[in-house]
Amino acid sequence: MKRKKITVTETNRALKDLIDHLGKKVEKKGTDAFASCHEASGVLDEEVREFKDEIHANNHTNQSKELLDVAVAALWGYMSIKLEKVDW
Repeated sequence: MKRKKITVTETNRALKDLIDHLGKKVEKKGTDAFASCHEASGVLDEEVREFKDEIHANNHTNQSKELLDVAVAALWGYMSIKLEKVDW
C-alpha cells in the first residue's frame, strides 16, 4: 500500500482542530497539570485504549476523535513535565 502525502494546509487544519479540542477539554476539566507522570501515563493509556476500541468497531469518525484525545493528553503531559508542574 502506497502512503498518501499530507499537505502543509492539511497539517495546519489538523493543528487548528487540536487547538480547538484542547480548548474544549480545558473548559471541561480546567487547567490543572497532571499531578505525576503516572497520572499522565494512565490518561494516555486510557485514550489509546479508546482509540483501539474504535478501530475494532471500525468507526472511522470516532477513531479521529479519539486520536485528538490522545494528542491532547500527550500535549498536556508534555506541558506538565516540561513546565515542571508534576510531583515526581
